Amino acid sequence: MRRNTWIVTAAAALLATTSACAQSGDDSGEKTESSYPKRAVKLIVPFAPGSSTDVVGRVWADCYERQLGKAFTVENRDGGSGSIGMTEAAQAKPDGYTLVFGSTSSSTLTPALNPDVTYDIDSFAPVGAVTLSYPFIVVAKDSPYNTLEDLVTAGQKKTLSVTDSGVSTISGLVGDGLAKNFGLKIKHVTPSSVAEIKRGLEQGDYDFGVSNVTPETVPWIKDKQLKVLAIASEEAPDWAPADTPTVISAGYGKGQLPAAGNLGFIAAPAGTSPAILKRLEKANEACHNDEDAVKLLGEEVVSPEGYDSAKVVSLMRETVKTLEEQGISVS
Repeated sequence: MRRNTWIVTAAAALLATTSACAQSGDDSGEKTESSYPKRAVKLIVPFAPGSSTDVVGRVWADCYERQLGKAFTVENRDGGSGSIGMTEAAQAKPDGYTLVFGSTSSSTLTPALNPDVTYDIDSFAPVGAVTLSYPFIVVAKDSPYNTLEDLVTAGQKKTLSVTDSGVSTISGLVGDGLAKNFGLKIKHVTPSSVAEIKRGLEQGDYDFGVSNVTPETVPWIKDKQLKVLAIASEEAPDWAPADTPTVISAGYGKGQLPAAGNLGFIAAPAGTSPAILKRLEKANEACHNDEDAVKLLGEEVVSPEGYDSAKVVSLMRETVKTLEEQGISVS
């Protein structure tokens, strides 16, 4: 009789323990939204320390800490146009404790242009956008080119030097789109720094530039320090001068990527539990209303409201489709 009573008691204790674990979850997948995170979270930035991507990642990691109450540590994994860090994140355990700061470039362009890359957009579960960097086509204030048509017409007759982030980047593809679809002849030059773009244009080293919107470059547009011929976007941002055209309104939208520039977003590995993703998505939304985070990055750089996980995935898929239509295969 005593032995049977002990068995029943032990079974009840085991059942209670199992039930408690099921309710609270474990590190491999919390069952309830409120139980995550239990410990520090790693945010992989797939570019070098001090880069613009790194700066944004650290600002957003600090904001996540404030929102979720646990440390978010940034680890840089530079190399391979972002592929080294993105690959590590894609292969990480989908438990919510390894995230990555991805982008249009690293999540779609790099796999499309590098056959050795093993991940694609389906390898990740985005939780929401952070930044939206519009590439804009600029020339020096005293340049003879006053419109995008002027530039293309000149480039159809002679080779123009363009300063951009490289042939396999968003800014590089803007120039390539014009070259492929409108006969513009270009020679790519990658600058050593963002400031070099402006200096080189003003000194006549480059005929035109394609630069992303960053805290350093925003004044170039707002204060008309450089002449903006067009912004490679579906529409000009609200803060741009009223007369700023888009490549579409200027008549040169064919072949351009559908995403409104280079979208930066936080993502977890595919297979991460919906509860964790929901928790992260709420934190991401809150960071868009965090005055400290927005002030540090600049409201011109932070992505607009509505760029949630569904919007990020949609834009990435549209980008992949456009690349394939241009004959650029995606792994």
